[in-house]
Amino acid sequence: MKDAAKLKNGEVSYGGYRSVFAYERARKRDKNRFPLLWALISVLIVAMCVIAAVVIFAQSKNDDLKEDARHPANTPSNGEIASPTYESPSDGIFLAHVSEPKTQRESAEGVVSEASASIVDLTVSEKNRIYNTGGIILTEDGYVLTLLSSIAGERNIKARLSSGSDRGVHIVGVDEELNIAVLKLDSKGYTPAHISEFSSLSVGEMAYVLSPVAAPANYTTATLFTKSEASGSLHYLGRSFENSGLPVIDIYGNFVSILSASDGTVTSIDALIPRVNEIIQNDHKSDIIGGDALDIYDMSVRNLYKKETSLYNLPSGIKVVSIANESDIWYAGLRVNDIIVSFNQSFIYSVDDLAKYQSAFPSGFLAKLTVFRNGSFINIFFLTK
Repeated sequence: MKDAAKLKNGEVSYGGYRSVFAYERARKRDKNRFPLLWALISVLIVAMCVIAAVVIFAQSKNDDLKEDARHPANTPSNGEIASPTYESPSDGIFLAHVSEPKTQRESAEGVVSEASASIVDLTVSEKNRIYNTGGIILTEDGYVLTLLSSIAGERNIKARLSSGSDRGVHIVGVDEELNIAVLKLDSKGYTPAHISEFSSLSVGEMAYVLSPVAAPANYTTATLFTKSEASGSLHYLGRSFENSGLPVIDIYGNFVSILSASDGTVTSIDALIPRVNEIIQNDHKSDIIGGDALDIYDMSVRNLYKKETSLYNLPSGIKVVSIANESDIWYAGLRVNDIIVSFNQSFIYSVDDLAKYQSAFPSGFLAKLTVFRNGSFINIFFLTK
């Protein structure tokens, strides 16, 4: 056997092996070391959970403060959300307007969520299909801008807000040349869109195309590809958009354009505002005057009163108040109290529309009137004079 050798710690080694007593002391030391290590790890895990909870709480409070800063009038001192206030202007008419652009950037989700309060999902029902498009809320009392082509001039339109609540809606005026329609939501107290000039969006900048079917709205990120004074085009990964009529906002949440075609063509909103306000003012005017009259084609017609649009559940049209007996149009089938809704596929919203459309056709032209009678639409054909 080799001689015992003294180690620095006083332990004895026989041929490189520890003694029994040294071995026992090492085993006990290692056994006591593991509980201490697990206790330290547990303390670290608890500390990390506490720190994460504090950060999440602080972020939540910060988001609440930002939301309160955006809507201070709708946040009472008790922290509850109040209903929007509604104060009518002195002349009783709310008009759309262009505002200074917002410049504080937030996350895409935050910008889209805030903009959702100013858009509406429009469900259009045709004979063979049902589809959705978007509308932009322009005024506190519920005037909405959309594309005439996106609603196809249909009378059966339903509206749903981003909150999920449904609203009655009807068309108050259109401009076929500009391809726009102005609709009116029932009730009041809406959040108007923050509209800014299209010039604030530069080529190459990102924009969000809003699809208001969901709440808050879904969105598609696109890039402004080309631009002119009042229009441009968006680029979306070389693909087409699902449909037209969708609102477009910039990265700051300013409403700048409306998608006028599925290929990405956009139209400036601020360029449409003057014509939109004319339609809004005419709508208020017709509400006060009650409608003008017109004598044409051996009949007399007048604009519908507002109470009549509610009665017939029609957005617009003109009413036949008299017809010459045994006249050509009488033999064609037109009757007193019929509501004329279109002339040769062009929708009629006032007597001025009928006068404008009929002047474009020569005498002896076979024309078609679509009228509403007893809950049904009827086509009537006659020769113009």
